Amino acid sequence: MDENGRLNMSSTVTATATTTTTATPPVVKKRVRRAHSKSRNGCVNCKKLRVKCDEAHPACGNCVKRKKECEYVQQSQQSLATSNHHKRGSTASTTTDDDTDHNYVLASGSGSASPLEHAIGSFVLGDLSPCEREVLAHYKLAAGDFILSYGTLDAKIWHDYIPKLVLQVPHLAHSFFAITALHLGHVTPEREDMLTFAQSNFYKAMGEFETIVHSGQSVVQTEAAFLSTIFLMMISFCFQQQLPLIGQDHSQVDVLTITRGPIIVAKNLYPNLMQSNICSFLNQRSTSTTTQCDQYQYTAFDKLCEVADSLYEGGWLDSEQNVLFKTTLTNLKTCIKYSSLYNSPAGLVGWQMTLPHKFLFLARSNHFFAKIILIYHLASLLAIQDLFWIGQRPALEIPNLASQLDAKWDPLLLWPITLSNRSDLSIHNIWDLCCTDVDKISL
Repeated sequence: MDENGRLNMSSTVTATATTTTTATPPVVKKRVRRAHSKSRNGCVNCKKLRVKCDEAHPACGNCVKRKKECEYVQQSQQSLATSNHHKRGSTASTTTDDDTDHNYVLASGSGSASPLEHAIGSFVLGDLSPCEREVLAHYKLAAGDFILSYGTLDAKIWHDYIPKLVLQVPHLAHSFFAITALHLGHVTPEREDMLTFAQSNFYKAMGEFETIVHSGQSVVQTEAAFLSTIFLMMISFCFQQQLPLIGQDHSQVDVLTITRGPIIVAKNLYPNLMQSNICSFLNQRSTSTTTQCDQYQYTAFDKLCEVADSLYEGGWLDSEQNVLFKTTLTNLKTCIKYSSLYNSPAGLVGWQMTLPHKFLFLARSNHFFAKIILIYHLASLLAIQDLFWIGQRPALEIPNLASQLDAKWDPLLLWPITLSNRSDLSIHNIWDLCCTDVDKISL
């Protein structure tokens, strides 16, 4: 004991050694390694930087602060990677930690696996149901159709970036599975189970809408929320029996409500969204489009604006309604010009996202001119009815809305009805028809 009454380990060992014979070697006490609380389950970024990870999901605090995409690797996959590293031995001397980032780079060369194959093998395949596996595998084959839905400039995002987000963010997975299952059902009509599966995931995604809107704690979450609402918008067109274009009352969920989802997300999560990879190319395209669309060309929508002025002078519209309707018509004209210039179906649908609440209120209140404008919009969608999620809905909705209007407005409907009877309508000629068929509109 020392003067403080504590056991002196060095004196104890010395005393023990002196009691032994000289032939006996001294006792060497093994060094006991202290237990530590270091986690092996941190994210990839924190491991590279060798900093403590709080392991928050879906994005840790360090990645949120650095505005990095947070990515976790399962323990079993870490062990496999370590095992493979040791097997390679000296041949792996040129390999660096940065090699782990190549999983989602577009594969080059016929022998390389696709980004989705990397994603399936690396993340969640074991956690998916058989139906989810089938739908996710179908995406590899169907990605081209999704790309056509939103323009060729989105190819890298659809092939590379979206699968990564889907595997990271659960609420995005619901809407992703729903729209992909609808496509699988579209190309294989006998698969009625795909419709049931799509409906189930659609309602799950809709049930989480508030969570989606308020989940933007990181750029990754913001991108996922924005994409999820876009998928929901696409799905709403497919569910013609379940979702009306215009609700019968102001509390009913309809297509026009759901298509405003991306704008709602954008307004709530604007700062993060503007930093996202997904929106960077959208900003470039919208900037380059502005000067093109400022060039004045007289179109069917300009003629309809003149009709709105006449209706205002005749007392059919008040001043607020007149300004509202002319603004929506001008926006529709711009969207059609944009879509024609850039071969972008998204531009045609995007007009619905910008509709103000006042316009939706008037449409649900059966205002005749609001419905006329919607008929003109549906006529433009006829140019992209080959897309699986658009289909025949515009052609069916035009006569449906027209039948709800008084016969005195029939002259205003001649142009959209004429378009609905054309078989050669495409996104490439829709703008020309807007400019050349003006004489079909009269009042």
